Amino acid sequence: MANDMQPSVFDAAMTAWREALAARERMPNLFLMSVIAIAVLNLIYFGLVIVGFLVGPSLLGLIIGLIYAAIQGFLLTPLAIAVHRFVLLNETHDGYRLDTQDQRFMKFFTFLACLFAIMLIPRLIGDLLSSPMGPSATGELIAFILSIVATVIFVRNVILFPAVAVDAPGAEWRNAMADTKGHSWRVFFILLCVVLPPAIAVLILISIFFLIPLIGWIIAVAIQAAFAVFIVASAAAAASRLYAAYANQLGRPPGLPSTAPASS
Repeated sequence: MANDMQPSVFDAAMTAWREALAARERMPNLFLMSVIAIAVLNLIYFGLVIVGFLVGPSLLGLIIGLIYAAIQGFLLTPLAIAVHRFVLLNETHDGYRLDTQDQRFMKFFTFLACLFAIMLIPRLIGDLLSSPMGPSATGELIAFILSIVATVIFVRNVILFPAVAVDAPGAEWRNAMADTKGHSWRVFFILLCVVLPPAIAVLILISIFFLIPLIGWIIAVAIQAAFAVFIVASAAAAASRLYAAYANQLGRPPGLPSTAPASS
């Protein structure tokens, strides 16, 4: 059940940032390896852009974008699971391992990949309905409506991820949808507050470094990788608190209280 005395949306975001930084202090190797993995992936993707393989909107670019997002999600799954367990169970795991044999890892990544695909469907439909002369009004309208639907699905299922990470007994789509019913706007604005301020700051930094050829580009890629890791950790912390506050049908592992206390 939800706590009657909930913190403000911005306070919840600040708590998520603090807990992400606390997790980094407790698991430095995990965070460092995650940054390196994403930086390497970004360099490969950026290299494709530089050589002209990805130019302008196209079906090929969309497919490669989906592959890129899926690989990024795969590489960040160990980090997200570790942060969820750190926030909810005070457990630390400072190793970085992409274990496809682990049931928890694969279930987490499968749900994540499905959400990535759902979020990409509006753009795909919009591109398919476009004419050679450019986007059509009908295609843009359909894509816009589908984008709203996809966002709602994402928001309603965000607490599924901490449930999977802590092996909750009811970690399924329908239970996450049931538990977030009536809380969608709060979940949305908390996630928005978690992501938006650091995204603006990083965008400014990256724009500055992209003005410097080669060295600046490499620095910008490294900054983006560190940003991605921090955002995933912060979003995982926020989702963990939302799970602790709202999870009912999802269930809870033994020892997890109905509302997790905020970190000091």
